[in-house]
Amino acid sequence: MEFCEEDVEYLRYFKVALAIAIIRQKSENLTAKQYTEKLFAILREKEQNSNQKVQHLQSELFQTKQTLIQSQSLVSRVEVDAHNEPDETKPNTDDEVDNILLTPPASSEDNKTNKESSHLLRNAQFLKSVSFMCKKPYKLFSVFAGDDVIVVKETLLQIIKMLTQDSGSKIMALPQNILQACADGIIDILECPGLKNYQSELKVPTLILVEHLIQMIMKVNVNTHQLKDKISKILVIFGCTPSLRNEILTKLATSILDVSSKLRQITQGRCSIRTFASEYHSIYHVLWAIETILTRTLSIVPRPGTGKTADEEENASACCAVVH
Repeated sequence: MEFCEEDVEYLRYFKVALAIAIIRQKSENLTAKQYTEKLFAILREKEQNSNQKVQHLQSELFQTKQTLIQSQSLVSRVEVDAHNEPDETKPNTDDEVDNILLTPPASSEDNKTNKESSHLLRNAQFLKSVSFMCKKPYKLFSVFAGDDVIVVKETLLQIIKMLTQDSGSKIMALPQNILQACADGIIDILECPGLKNYQSELKVPTLILVEHLIQMIMKVNVNTHQLKDKISKILVIFGCTPSLRNEILTKLATSILDVSSKLRQITQGRCSIRTFASEYHSIYHVLWAIETILTRTLSIVPRPGTGKTADEEENASACCAVVH
């Protein structure tokens, strides 16, 4: 809507008149400035309360969407189980689903941390349950589409956002089992067959989280050994994932190259080792993560030249031995 010059001028006079009328209503024991500041504080408090209510309603709506998807999963599971005879040789799916439910945070934690931990657990449980229902024999979500994909993406982004806040203090306050549950949930979604078409899109924020974790290892104070130990274990979980392995190993190796470059500068007398003592001490955690990832994934990665994994070559050798 466009205003002419007369309307604009009238609006200015109206605002001034309204301000004067409001100030005249002040108490005698308050100056005009004090009364204005008091009104501003009241309006700001009401606005904050309104924003909190909106955020609360948005959170409830999002949780409802998650619950609807999980409800579909449970209905599908009941229908499939009703038509399949139990097989004693297969693991009990009830136990697998129960393992998704983790122990809530201890009551000794402060309310804020307890609330955040519960939120992370809920989101991790949702990702695990969605991934579980993509597996045989259920395959409820052979291919995700529409609103379901949006909910899954938003859940993953919420986890990553919470883990990258406060420069490490957030991760330090969270128990290891919650961090592992979050990492497992993200990995399960990346490897979920129903989300194969969106894997590259989901990898982007995950690799951003990995970069953030590596930076935390290299930059935080030397005295935070416990934090670095927790982060390196999470990096190993991500690094053992086939779709992330090579990229994470590259990022870890790059961080070591950066330190070696600075060591070269020290030997040439261009800077002091005190300027990056924290990074120097952090190499241990990076090297441990690289070694652990390589050790755990050696049997599943094709070897150069043969194109076969270590397990495949071992099985082939065993078969040849039997034949001869």
